[in-house]
Amino acid sequence: MLDLGQGVGVVKMVIRVFTLNIVARTGKIQRLLSNEHELMTGGTAA
Repeated sequence: MLDLGQGVGVVKMVIRVFTLNIVARTGKIQRLLSNEHELMTGGTAA
């Protein structure tokens, strides 16, 4: 059986993994969008 402290730690770890996955995914999407924008404009975006 998990005690309350371990349960909270596991929940926090799961939430952290979820947020990291979401941030990584949105970061990839933004990078893809900026790359497409660079290709369309022919310049380099900031």
